[in-house]
Amino acid sequence: MALAVCTLSSISVYQEPKIAAVRVYELLFGEGLLVLERAKEWVYIRVLETDIQGWVMEGQFEEVDAVPTYDFIVDDVGGFALGDEQATIALFHGSPMPENGVLTTKVNTYNFLNDPLKVNFGFEVERDRETLENFTATYLNKTVAHKGRTEHGLDSIGLCGLFYRHFGFELPKDLESMLTLGKAIDFISEIQDGDLAFFENEEGIVDHVGLVVSEDEVLHVREKVRIDHLDNEGLFNKDLNQVTHKLRIVKRIFD
Repeated sequence: MALAVCTLSSISVYQEPKIAAVRVYELLFGEGLLVLERAKEWVYIRVLETDIQGWVMEGQFEEVDAVPTYDFIVDDVGGFALGDEQATIALFHGSPMPENGVLTTKVNTYNFLNDPLKVNFGFEVERDRETLENFTATYLNKTVAHKGRTEHGLDSIGLCGLFYRHFGFELPKDLESMLTLGKAIDFISEIQDGDLAFFENEEGIVDHVGLVVSEDEVLHVREKVRIDHLDNEGLFNKDLNQVTHKLRIVKRIFD
């Protein structure tokens, strides 16, 4: 098994070795993976520090001796990395960055052309309000994409994960695991910016999550990234004039 990192802007991880297969994850430039099996042009991998496994294509990653520990990310403006062959790679917001701005693989050296954004470990409402506002402005009205994690398309898990990456915290990639985190907020009047709101379907199964961005608003992804009103019943969609998601619980990750 070989360690590697994604060396394109982003790559899709598929359930089966074919482009038409269901996407199970999206890796960003510099994120790590473990090569498990090779089958012609396709490679079966596991996303590092997760249980997510799936197929990517040869040529989308490069092997490394070790995956660097990152305390910096690409900011919401995005950036670029320049490889040895003068290949320029566009970088999406949230992509991890080494402090020295250089990522070295076994076959290439990539120099980041943008300044790194320092991760603030832990979320503080007053200190980080501007970060939340900028994040909201960056992603509002971006389109939905299953398992997506970029401004070209994302889902609610991807959206919340990108936000928490600013604060040195990697959210789990599934709702069941996310529900085990943090402290439950008992009253809707006590919620605050940065909390996670979870919603359930008619069978009582949690199937949606959003990021609290004010005392009564949640940023989440439906047909697009949108802000909807939150009350004790759930999310009220003013375009449809109805509650679209029933509230199960609100959790505070950093207390």
